[in-house]
Amino acid sequence: MTTALILVDLQNDFLEGGALGVEGGRRVAKELTQFVNEGAEGFDYLVATQDWHIDPGEHFETWPVHCVAGRFGAEIQEDLHKALSNARNYLGSFKKGQYSDGYSGFDGEKNGEKLEDLLKNHNVDRVVVAGVAADHCVRATALDAVKHIPTVEVWEDMTAGVDPEATEYTFTEELPAAGVIRA
Repeated sequence: MTTALILVDLQNDFLEGGALGVEGGRRVAKELTQFVNEGAEGFDYLVATQDWHIDPGEHFETWPVHCVAGRFGAEIQEDLHKALSNARNYLGSFKKGQYSDGYSGFDGEKNGEKLEDLLKNHNVDRVVVAGVAADHCVRATALDAVKHIPTVEVWEDMTAGVDPEATEYTFTEELPAAGVIRA
């Protein structure tokens, strides 16, 4: 089985103190940074996603302005970015939401390549999803992943959500109903 870890939106604006900080985001970023620095055992590939808003339309009517392309808030947390840059199996970051909400990592692209295509080209048949926010972008990425990848898991302890009730519903109802494994 070829496995990829998808690290969702561990960006400065989504960590505590950011424009749309998620409680627990810094803990998740720190623990995933340590995991990557230790070699990310069990994973053939690492992939990141980033909100990268240029003109997302009505999205900024729903949410505060966040992750504006090219700004500090849109950058992956510094320690995690360094760890990923040094990882032998890092395939890059997929930017999403330039002109839309862009919740799912599968809406993103890197140098014109879609995440779905990259995973298929690397024969990935299992993905694990972690990051922020559990009830939004992690959720959307996992739900899209099951359309393309046979085995999809979400590391519940390596996520942080915006709304506790929505996060609970995501993990207890929505993801299992779609075939996503809680890990």
